[in-house]
Amino acid sequence: MSDGVVTGGHGKDVVSKWPVAGRFAKAWAREHIRGQWVALMGTVTEDDRVDEEGIRAGVRQTMRLEVGGLACSSLFEPWSSTHEERRLQLEVFLDEVGGRLPVYATVTDHSIKETVRLAQHALGHGAAIVTINCPYEHAKSDSQIVAFYKYVCSELDGPVALYNTPHSGAILSPELISELVQIENVCAIKNAIGNFEHTARLFALVGDQIVVSNPSERDYLRHIIEHGQQALFSTTATHLMQSPAWQPIEEYARAARAGELEKAAKLYEVIEPLRVIWDELYSVLWGKHVGPAQHPISYTKYWQELMGIPAGPSRPPLPRLSGAEKAAFQQRLESTGLLHRFGVTPCAQKAA
Repeated sequence: MSDGVVTGGHGKDVVSKWPVAGRFAKAWAREHIRGQWVALMGTVTEDDRVDEEGIRAGVRQTMRLEVGGLACSSLFEPWSSTHEERRLQLEVFLDEVGGRLPVYATVTDHSIKETVRLAQHALGHGAAIVTINCPYEHAKSDSQIVAFYKYVCSELDGPVALYNTPHSGAILSPELISELVQIENVCAIKNAIGNFEHTARLFALVGDQIVVSNPSERDYLRHIIEHGQQALFSTTATHLMQSPAWQPIEEYARAARAGELEKAAKLYEVIEPLRVIWDELYSVLWGKHVGPAQHPISYTKYWQELMGIPAGPSRPPLPRLSGAEKAAFQQRLESTGLLHRFGVTPCAQKAA
């Protein structure tokens, strides 16, 4: 693939500089996967339909942040969506972005052939890169995981990022990742397993070959200082703990990269009360609790709405928050004394 016209959302043609051909993927990633990438929550209506205008509103607001890219990711709840809904969500998302920033699309499906089709659709509609985790079944051994990625990547002519996540039921070891990065169009990894040392090992093994990112905001500053991490690829913290009016994560990252480490540390500490809440929500995903890995989508969706960005309820089978749960969570966020600095109006107040 090359620069030119791609099919945009709702059948429009848009000019896009993405995606590049797979043989250029690693060089492209080194240049373009930089800064913070926003992981918006998927937006649905109260009666569980794709909220096209809500998606567009979220894109518009987050593009006012100083970010390197956006993600139409697994936070759009693919486990509760039809393939048609997944394609529609991405088309609307890409149409609203309009090629102004690179977008990654998470395209994993239970079916390896549907994974390929979803990836081809994403790249064909202007996604800069597709992000793929190994499927929840049938790719559990290292040899099966390698076979899965080789098959999918061989069917694509565009950049691919590995997604290492507890969602898949299999955590990729540094040694396995070192083997997978030999695939020509694998150019980055989102190492979302909540383990600083694992990512540090990746920087040592493959950091000179692909873009390595630990998407944990808590670890971001340390990875910038110790490993030169060039991207936070991607996280909800980008828009849950920042707004166009106040962007502390961008401020401390910029200070650290300029060698102003004392300034960066002070900026980092300011949002610690919010970081503690975010970490507690995500502890259910990273295994720091009793039970299988889960995702705190119900709470992160509500937090997104408190930041003035539409999200709607979680989709079945995930539970919706009760009024009492929402009130208690909002009170906890407000108790940090930081929400007023964002200068945002919660969605509920906008609708009133």
